[in-house]
Amino acid sequence: TSEQNERFRRLPRTVDRNYILKMLPLDILKIPFTMLPPSNRLVAPVCRAFRDCHAAAAGEKKRYCTFKYSLRSESALASYLDEAGVRSSGYVKEKTTLIGAGAGRIDWVQ
Repeated sequence: TSEQNERFRRLPRTVDRNYILKMLPLDILKIPFTMLPPSNRLVAPVCRAFRDCHAAAAGEKKRYCTFKYSLRSESALASYLDEAGVRSSGYVKEKTTLIGAGAGRIDWVQ
């Protein structure tokens, strides 16, 4: 209704930057991080609190590994191949095909 729309318009437009961290206890905040791949590439750039929650949920041992089938962008694939030390063009094509098939990127499959 128009009355509900008017009330919505009066609400403040900004939310505190740390709203999630202030409102949710750490135990509840860790739950979504248990569902993410063990690599911290996804959450480490966001904030320290997310990085720490992810480390607690994933464990320190697996924190720096990359789940290759979660790669979606070509730049992430290039970073993964560079870190893995893949240099020869034939091996790069083979790895790209395997990762593309596992990640659902049909355009990477040759």
